[in-house]
Amino acid sequence: MKTKRMMWPGKDFYLNYKDSVIKQQGKQSSTIAENMSWEKVAEQYCGGYKKCLVLH
Repeated sequence: MKTKRMMWPGKDFYLNYKDSVIKQQGKQSSTIAENMSWEKVAEQYCGGYKKCLVLH
């Protein structure tokens, strides 16, 4: 499955290509958020996706 890698200070998340599940690196069995778009998660975790470094 393709993923987007989201990075910001102190956090490193992977979002699957269908924007349904985010998991924290190193804790891949721990779901951080389900059924949230990456924009909403970015808003929650770093104050807006435009402030995040998003790697595809």
